[in-house]
Amino acid sequence: MSKQRSMPDWVQRLFDDITATIKLSGKARMGWRFTPEEEANDRLNLLEMFPILAHAAQAGTEANGAIGYFDVRHVERAFNGGLTALFYGHGENGHPMFQLDGTQDEHEIMVLLDTFPIDETEESAQ
Repeated sequence: MSKQRSMPDWVQRLFDDITATIKLSGKARMGWRFTPEEEANDRLNLLEMFPILAHAAQAGTEANGAIGYFDVRHVERAFNGGLTALFYGHGENGHPMFQLDGTQDEHEIMVLLDTFPIDETEESAQ
């Protein structure tokens, strides 16, 4: 479906800083999809972040993997050009999610942070 790509360095730094504010419940890691502004529907750089379950079938009761803690105060500092908007709601999948709009290294970016995990086998998850 979507092609695999690497993140620009400025997006990688933002991803790492946001990930540092998150504690996951269960056996999971943070995954991502990045769409540059020229390919995004809103003409804005888009970083989608979500927990990915590692080997869900073997994880048993620890397979929850949802975001258990997210430090909103710290994430504001992750955007070196400033966080301009923070929204909380439910995504298309019905899961709670955050939308973070801000500037990183003079690039405007929207970060969609899904709080519920996907299986690591889903296509195009990093």
